[in-house]
Amino acid sequence: MVIEVKAGANVTIADLRTLHSVLEREQARMAGLLVMELLAERKMRNFARPMAEVGDLDVTGTLPPRMRMLSIPQLLAGERFSIPGE
Repeated sequence: MVIEVKAGANVTIADLRTLHSVLEREQARMAGLLVMELLAERKMRNFARPMAEVGDLDVTGTLPPRMRMLSIPQLLAGERFSIPGE
């Protein structure tokens, strides 16, 4: 799994595209983007589509997304990236 960390509050679609490129170039199975703050609802919707286009990883019948984004508040609240086998 490839994880990108963005400390700034101004995360853009370009950051997401760069992570997708790394995912493909490194032939990684999954990628995660960890951002400092929760994104506004509209921005999150804009990010959801390109992440969904990457698809899911089929592992023993479960289908976790290949690309996911979490914020530090979500991480501190206990949310985690869905990694098969863990």
